[in-house]
Amino acid sequence: MSDDPIQKLVRFAPPTLDPTEVCEAAGVDREVGDRLWRALGFPDVEEGVRAYTDEDARALRLAAEGLDELEPEEREDVLRLMLQEARVMGAHLAALAETELDAIAALSERGVRNRLVEEAIERGLADSDLGWLIFYALRRQLDAVARRHSETGASDDTQQHELAVGFVDLSNFTSFSDGSELGDIAELLDRFESLVFDVIVEAEGRVVKLIGDEVMFVCPDPGDAVRAALGILEGAPTRDVPPARGGIAHGRALPQGGDYFGPPVNRASRITQAAAPDTVVVDDGMRQRLSGADALGLSLEPLGERRLKGLGPTELWRVGRSA
Repeated sequence: MSDDPIQKLVRFAPPTLDPTEVCEAAGVDREVGDRLWRALGFPDVEEGVRAYTDEDARALRLAAEGLDELEPEEREDVLRLMLQEARVMGAHLAALAETELDAIAALSERGVRNRLVEEAIERGLADSDLGWLIFYALRRQLDAVARRHSETGASDDTQQHELAVGFVDLSNFTSFSDGSELGDIAELLDRFESLVFDVIVEAEGRVVKLIGDEVMFVCPDPGDAVRAALGILEGAPTRDVPPARGGIAHGRALPQGGDYFGPPVNRASRITQAAAPDTVVVDDGMRQRLSGADALGLSLEPLGERRLKGLGPTELWRVGRSA
C-alpha cells in the first residue's frame, strides 16, 4: 500500500481491470461505461491499461442497474439523465475533494480531527466517523432539498420554479486582484463567501454558486431576496470586504443540476452589471412584487430607463431600507 496518507484514507485496491474488463465485470456495455466515466470527469483509458478496481466495476454496475431492461428510446433518455447526474456529481465532488484534502492537512497541523483521520486510515473511510461526517452533509442537503420540493410541489428538475434570482458582486475586484498577492485575494474571497452564506441562509434563500467575487442566489420570496442582497452590502464593511452591488429579478426559472436557468437569471445578471457600488437594483417586475414596500421596511427609488445588453431598454429601481 502507498505511504501517502490520503491514499490510505480512500483505500482503493491496486487496479487490476482494463476498460473492457471493468465493463464486463459490471455487465455494462463498453459505450455506457466510457460515457459515464467521462461524465464523472475522468479521461478515457487506453485498452489494455489496468486502471480500474473491483470497486469501479461495482459502482458502474449499480449506476447502470435496470438500464438494459428499457426500450431503446427510453434507454437513451434515461442514460442522458444518468450522464447529467454523473457530470454534476463529478464536478461538485471534485471541488469537495479539493476542499477536504486542504481541510484535513490544515486541521491536522493544528491537532484537530486527528483521531478521525487515524480511524479512517485504520478502518477505511466508509466505516469511520470521518466518512460518516462527510456523508452526513450530503444527507442533510438531501433532506433540505426534499423539503423544498415538498413545499413547492416540485417533483423533479424539469419543472420551472417561480422565484427571485439575485446576484451580488464586489466592486473594483479586478483592480484589487491585479495589485494584490494571491494569499490576500484568497483571504478576501473567504471573507466574502462567509458573509454571503451567513446572510442568504438567514434570509431563507439558497446560494446557487460562487464565481470568484460574485454570488448567485435564489429566494422564493422577493422581499427576502432584497433583504439578503442589502444584508450583504451592509455586512461588507464589518467583514473587511470591499463595497458590493446587487441586482434582482423575478420569474420562472428552470432548475437543473443544482443551477437555475431562464429569463430572471439573465435579467438579474445584467441588472447587477448596471448597478452602482453600494446599491441593490431591481427591474419593474420586481418592483411590482414589492408592493407595500413600506410594510416590508423597504424603499424604492426610480432610476429611469437603462439599456441593458441583450435586454434592451429596462426600467430600473434602486431598493433600500426605509428610513
